[in-house]
Amino acid sequence: FGSRRLGSHCHWQAHHHPPSVAVAAAKAMPYTRGDRIPEPASRRGRMQVSQRTDGKSVVEDHFSKAQALEPEALAKLKGGDLFEALKLFTDVKKELAEAVYAAGPGSPNYSMLMEASAATQQNIDFVNGYLPYEFLMEPKRK
Repeated sequence: FGSRRLGSHCHWQAHHHPPSVAVAAAKAMPYTRGDRIPEPASRRGRMQVSQRTDGKSVVEDHFSKAQALEPEALAKLKGGDLFEALKLFTDVKKELAEAVYAAGPGSPNYSMLMEASAATQQNIDFVNGYLPYEFLMEPKRK
């Protein structure tokens, strides 16, 4: 700190590379921003495992199953059938967990799937909050 004089050299000059470095970098990278880069030869022709089923991705498949089950679970909940509602909400949670796993943390859908999963968990907690009282009033029928 102390030995360095303020204003002795320009900050830009300290980090400026000679033109030869820029030219070498341009030759090393044959692509420019926005170019479509072809698939590596090692991956060409390979099928990606379990990527699509009937035109839908694995994530979409699990998410659509969860979406189909949720209204049914809510109807059971409103109808007072808490055991059946709990089972359906658990199935929704499983489908969402599969979708989250298939999407991965880098996916644009990841946060939305995590929010849906958290909302489903709140529904499960809500049902679980009522179940002990329901069971005391009317034990589960086989």
